[in-house]
Order: sequence, then C-alpha cells, then structure tokens
Amino acid sequence: MATFRAPSDLSGIECMRHEYIQVTPSWRNGQSCYDTVFINSDPSEEGMCGLEVAHVLMFFAFIHEGKQYQCGLMHWFSCVGNEPDEDTGLWIFKARF
Repeated sequence: MATFRAPSDLSGIECMRHEYIQVTPSWRNGQSCYDTVFINSDPSEEGMCGLEVAHVLMFFAFIHEGKQYQCGLMHWFSCVGNEPDEDTGLWIFKARF
C-alpha cells in the first residue's frame, strides 16, 4: 500500500490518500498486469523532472543478519526529451534495457 498526500483531492482528511500497488502475473487467466509507479528521485526538481517511472514486476522480502528488507523488482523507463511532447502535452517514456 502506498500512502501519499494529494493536495488536489479535497475530499480526504488533510488530502491524505492510500492506494494498493498491483502486481498480477496473470489477470483472469490472461495477460499480466503491472502497475506503473512514479518514484520521487530528486525532490529539488519540479514536476516530472524529479520523478523516475517504472512498472512493478514483483514485491519480495528477505532476512539478512536478522533484519528484514522489503524490496521491489522494477522495469525502469527513461524520459524522452526534457519537456512534454508539443503535440499531445504528455511526457514520453521508453523502456530501459
């Protein structure tokens, strides 16, 4: 579960929200479904310039020397250009290999 503040959502208590991140290798015996997440990698940057984009492929945890580590395996994306596409106004991303 991800908990975050959403200032644009005035319906919640102090704009706090939570959502579940879904990782489903087979949805209803069909294709897989992996949620896309935005990771705040540089809080000093505004908007998309401070974010990383990824699909979450799996969550897992392991114990090392008595301490549990919770992890996620991600398929990362790279931003194409330094600004949104002028025709659509949307940011464009491509898969990293």
